[in-house]
Amino acid sequence: MSSAQILCTKCGAASQNPCEACPACGGKNSRVCGSCGNQNSIAKNFCDKCGSSIAKLSAAAPPQASIQAKDSEIPMTAVRKILKPAATPKGHPPAARQGAGAAPSLDDLWDESSLRAEPTTGIKPRTSPARTILRALAFLLAVVGCIGGILYLRQSRRPEILVQKLAAEYLTALGGGDHARAYAFFSEPAKANCAESEFKSSTDAAPWTWSELRIIRQEQDAILLSYNLNKPSGSPPRAERLLLAREGDHWTVPFDVTLMRQVAEAFKKGDLAKGTALAQTATEINPRDGAAWRSLCEAAYERRSPEDARNHCLKAIESAQFDPSSLTPKDLYRLHAKLADIYHNSLRQHALALEQLDEMLASPEKSPSEECRIMIERVRIYSEIGRLSEALLNLDKGARLCTSAQDMAAIDALRQTLSASQ
Repeated sequence: MSSAQILCTKCGAASQNPCEACPACGGKNSRVCGSCGNQNSIAKNFCDKCGSSIAKLSAAAPPQASIQAKDSEIPMTAVRKILKPAATPKGHPPAARQGAGAAPSLDDLWDESSLRAEPTTGIKPRTSPARTILRALAFLLAVVGCIGGILYLRQSRRPEILVQKLAAEYLTALGGGDHARAYAFFSEPAKANCAESEFKSSTDAAPWTWSELRIIRQEQDAILLSYNLNKPSGSPPRAERLLLAREGDHWTVPFDVTLMRQVAEAFKKGDLAKGTALAQTATEINPRDGAAWRSLCEAAYERRSPEDARNHCLKAIESAQFDPSSLTPKDLYRLHAKLADIYHNSLRQHALALEQLDEMLASPEKSPSEECRIMIERVRIYSEIGRLSEALLNLDKGARLCTSAQDMAAIDALRQTLSASQ
């Protein structure tokens, strides 16, 4: 069994008792192995290096090399053996000294400095102003980028932006003869009433291009665009209109051109029932088609259904305000004439009848003979509601405008009636 001694790691003095502090200088004591000279903590009973028993203390002086003092303190659990460096042979450079960043040797495993964390002072390290500014700028740029991405996405999905893009694709396909692709833009009701082959046969086979596409009317569920149709023959560009309507969550083309041609053919043949049914279907495909509502108005007027005729005529005029190209000025003039007749003679709404006559007077489509008949109608209405002064005033205007014998006879009859009423 090996013996051990209690030696001070600072002054090298030996102690008979296993105490932690040296009685001579107060330094750290260690239990030095008698077999290998390794320094161990006082509480150890076996050497950490060779495993020999060091429980028994010996009074013999240890080897001088084994009791060299260590500047740093020995931890409670282990001590490190300090060896003298070996002599360097002549002609060889001295071995490189182990730096602070080198890995510890096996003898350093119990060194407190290799196990102890870096001491902290409790004060957080300072961040430079430049680094703070860079971090703030990076955060700001990230926020701006996110906002920009969101705004770009929302901008690209705005109806006026999206519809113009879809209209350009539709016109390019149609002008280039790609009818299948153009037909894909149709609404479901339009596809149900017009086959692709029928659509293809109804369009111009010659290629054309488009230009100056722009929005001219916009509602929540419909956008009307205008464009110039350019033919390669060199003819002047022709102004055209294109309507896109919202269908669910996407925009489509409510195509009813072929259906309206069938409506015209049915009315031409005198088939009022068929024409009415087809026109009603056209208004379901495109509720803003003034020509379809005008057809329904005329059919109801022929059937002597004043309320239906009034509703359809008003709808036709309203649709023409959205798309003026759907009705000609002459069509609008005739609609106002029918409404004036319905309000006066069927519904007995004289004030509304006078409003429709005013619209007819303001129309550039009226002829002098038509203006004469408008004045005659105004005289009749004013006389019926007892406004004789206005009736006489319009009678005088009509007398200056009317030229036909029939109209002059009507003027004379009205003059006699007004004279008898005074």
